Amino acid sequence: MNSLHQVDLNLWVVLGHLLETASVSDTARRLGRTQSAVSHSLAALRQTFSDPLFVRVGAKLEPTTRARQLEPLVRTALENLQSTLVPGDAFEPARLRRTFRMFLSDYGQMVLLGPLLRRLERVAPHVVLDVTFKADAGPELARDVQAGRCDLSVGPPLESLSGVLTQPLFDDTNVCVVRAAHPFAKQPTAKAWARLRHVVASPRGAMRDFVDDALEQKGLARTVVARVPHFMAALELVAQTDAVTVVPERLARVWASRHVRLIEPPLPLPAFTMSWFVPEVARTDPANMWLRSELKRVVPASTARR
Repeated sequence: MNSLHQVDLNLWVVLGHLLETASVSDTARRLGRTQSAVSHSLAALRQTFSDPLFVRVGAKLEPTTRARQLEPLVRTALENLQSTLVPGDAFEPARLRRTFRMFLSDYGQMVLLGPLLRRLERVAPHVVLDVTFKADAGPELARDVQAGRCDLSVGPPLESLSGVLTQPLFDDTNVCVVRAAHPFAKQPTAKAWARLRHVVASPRGAMRDFVDDALEQKGLARTVVARVPHFMAALELVAQTDAVTVVPERLARVWASRHVRLIEPPLPLPAFTMSWFVPEVARTDPANMWLRSELKRVVPASTARR
């Protein structure tokens, strides 16, 4: 029995034309080959299938029973192979029915999902976003993307990793957030900031961050009264207490109408960049390319001041 790797698939092309023309000379003319070359191919086909395939009856070649059985199979196989060489249909988002798996922190969810869903309602109403919470950084995230466990993720830049395609998406900075009537708003000095009770939002469990570094450079230290894994929890806590938190400005502006107030930090804090990440295998996937372009399109909307 022959295995596929042992068979020259060009023989199938010859067989397909022989089944249509029942003529070695006509097949040779169609394929731009010599009659001798087609005859050699027919000999190889006879050996492959252990059957004469065609017998001469008068001036014509008549297919054997085995050849007639093969005809629909060969025709379908050749049509399928040919279809792989033809460009795909034009991509139409309005007709797309697909669930995209996304990795986002609560920051990414709050800042990007609203504008993105509003956009998809108009241009791709059948698309579903299946979002899993993921901390913004870390080698685990990169490995998950590399392994194709998501279609798209957003987070701070990661070290270059084979199998992961990435591109900067937007920049952001950090701001202090307190409840709307907090007295700190009247005198936002570094010393006053340090004396406040601080809520730290750290999805990865760190109690110390860049705020401590900035205060330490001024000989100051703060008191952390709570560490929560989600920015939204930190914002809700400061809305109900006299504590202060530091969160990305884009996220804070989403919450600015929820009884909290944004204050410029009294000490410079680092800005940061957020990027999207997709598996390298999705580089040329039309649907994934479209989703990346839509995400980039809605970023300006996510910065609107409220």
